[in-house]
Formats: sequence, C-alpha cells, structure tokens
Amino acid sequence: INAEYMGKWRDTAEEERPTMAGYCKDWHFVEATGESDMYRVPEALGEDWLNVFCDAVREDGFGSGSDYRFLYLGPKGTLTALHNDVFGSHSWSANVAGRKRWMFFCPEDEPLLKDRFGNVPDGVDGVDGERFPNFARASPVECVQNSGEVIFVPSQWYHQVWNLEDTLSINHNWCSAANIGIMCGVLVSELEQTERGLSDCRRDLERSGEYESTVESVLHSSGGWSLGVFLRFLDFTSRRKLEFVQHDDMSFDLEALREAFRFLGGLPFVQRLRSRGIAPEPDPRLFAGTW
Repeated sequence: INAEYMGKWRDTAEEERPTMAGYCKDWHFVEATGESDMYRVPEALGEDWLNVFCDAVREDGFGSGSDYRFLYLGPKGTLTALHNDVFGSHSWSANVAGRKRWMFFCPEDEPLLKDRFGNVPDGVDGVDGERFPNFARASPVECVQNSGEVIFVPSQWYHQVWNLEDTLSINHNWCSAANIGIMCGVLVSELEQTERGLSDCRRDLERSGEYESTVESVLHSSGGWSLGVFLRFLDFTSRRKLEFVQHDDMSFDLEALREAFRFLGGLPFVQRLRSRGIAPEPDPRLFAGTW
C-alpha cells in the first residue's frame, strides 16, 4: 500500500485521520501486484464475466486493462458518498477487518433522490430540501457490516457507506447473465445523453469523420467503457461460452448474450461502429440456436 498514505495514517492523531489521512479506495491491488490468487470469490456470488474479460484484454495489450477488483482502506469516520455502481454492474464488499454502516436506496426510489438536473446529493446528511424536494420521501434500508461479512449490492441500488472503525475491505464490480440486460440499458442511456450533448456540433463532427470516435471517447471518459469496448466484451464472453457448450448447459448465458447483441445491434450508432470496424459482429453460432 502507498507508503506515503500509511505514513500519514501512522503520524496523524486518530480524531484527525478522516481528513488528514483520507481514504485509500478504488486501488486496483490485483492488477498492481499481479497476485490474482490472493483470495477466492464465494461461489454464491456467481460467475464474474467482467474481470475475466479485463484480465484477458490486459494480457492482449488492448486498452488500459484496468479491472474492477478494489481494495479499500480507511480510518474510522471516512465514507463513500451516495452513488450507484458503474454501468449497472453488481458489486460485493467483503470486510477483512473493521465495521461499516450501509444505507441503500432501491431503484424505484432513484427519481426521489435527484434534483431537476438529474444529480444526487453528495451525501445523505444535511440534504438541501429545496434542491432535492423529494429526497425525504425515499425509504432507505440500513445495516451494519462486521468483520468477516460480505455485502451484496444489486445493480442500480444507490448506497452510501461509513467506516465505523478503521476498516480494510475487498470490493468487486461484476456482471453475469443475470444483469447483462441492465448494463445494456445503462450504456444506451449514456449514449443518448452523450448524443444530445453533442447535437450542436454533430454536423461538423460528421463532416470530419470524427463523430463516432468523439462519442466513444466521451462514453469512455464518463463511464469507463465505450460501446465499442462493451461489444468486444460481449463478443469475448459469448465465444468463451460457446467453447464450453458441449460440456455444460450454457443456454441461460447464451440467451442473455444473444438478446444483448440483438438489442444493441438495432442501434444506428452501433451499426456505424461496425461499418468502421470499431465494433465486432457477433459469432454466427450465437444465433444458430443449436446450443
């Protein structure tokens, strides 16, 4: 762990650590150390398509290769502000040491959390009632997570987390057939928002042949993935599943992947990406229906 951060922790009085030492979070420790076998993911949490792809593209030298496995280390009093997880992924958090307080808001409450511009407050304490007039109508669910316990965070649930003690945790974002459709919907919503934002300069970008690459760059900057990369992820996962179809029942997974390709393939923007070679065509076996 960063020596400077640990030095600040050691040299700062306990009551000042939340502000002086801060919170070490979102550290890609597996990627940084190369130690992918530090721990085993509990089987109940399901198959992780997301990080399998990230590991594969890192080995191929494609893109940054950053994964979605994180280590969080923070003193008592630090917190993670109100948010939901990236592009509709599930997540889980395992406390190695310490205790956390969690507050969750279900997806149906999301409109109540936002102001008229679609923003959520920075935190759940002292919310401005004029800016967020419906926030108080939301119905949060709270719990305390102890050392040795794992919390599962479903797709699209907003949450805020407080460290009640000095706390060390392992956190994963992940996806599978169960939520791949949600991820598609989130990315399409991001695409629509990006295209609206570029509407004034779209004609100029199209004349210069830079429209698709600009949209992809904005998507990648805002959410970590572009549509081209997401389609490559779907292609990688479907081909991997098709290789095992003779040995295992992959029908649930392959049906979910096929529907994702159908949904995204109908978008004019995706069709333009494919015509430019930015996004792959799906494996024909996925639509053969013989698996």
